[in-house]
Amino acid sequence: MNFLKVSYDGIPLGLGVRGTIAKLFSYRIRRGLQEKYAYVCPDDPKTEAQLARRALFAAGVATWKAFSAEEKNSWDKGGPRSSINWFLRDYLRTY
Repeated sequence: MNFLKVSYDGIPLGLGVRGTIAKLFSYRIRRGLQEKYAYVCPDDPKTEAQLARRALFAAGVATWKAFSAEEKNSWDKGGPRSSINWFLRDYLRTY
């Protein structure tokens, strides 16, 4: 008898496999367990509202990159968010 099992449900054992193979299957580790599931192509409808929001986000990032180090540090409020997250949150809510 062969007690050496090389894979389980197509997942190689002993490896932490993550990613997509040939747009057929995706692998992830979730809650410490390896999972295999069918690849799903996400929707990207490119509606006017979505494109406008992406443009606003890009403008916010460009504004952030134009800031000096001192201006960037003024946005550091501590906590779980970084300073760019605080800035973009307020920027996107303002416009």
